[in-house]
Amino acid sequence: METLAEEIDDPENTLDMETINADIANGAKAFNQLLKHSAADWDHWATTIIGLRALRNLAYAQSHTSDIQAHAYRQAIGYLLQRPKYSVYGRIDKPTRSTCYTTSITA
Repeated sequence: METLAEEIDDPENTLDMETINADIANGAKAFNQLLKHSAADWDHWATTIIGLRALRNLAYAQSHTSDIQAHAYRQAIGYLLQRPKYSVYGRIDKPTRSTCYTTSITA
């Protein structure tokens, strides 16, 4: 049996990885569509934002902080953005990514 500390050190045990991975994949697919077509398509942007937020939450868990200024968080998000399955999010410039974290996506 794992201790609480071991569970926290393993984000896959404490996070709903199925939902996170689905949100990230759906967001990446939606952003790829935005790159090929209209940038004004709100449905694709909303899905992209959800995926980007899921990726950010994964970085929070891996870095053990929710401080986006922390070195550990920046290292974690940088690493994730370099992985092939998440790299499409790296094509979103930093100011736009920041806006995505705070944008309301309710209809």
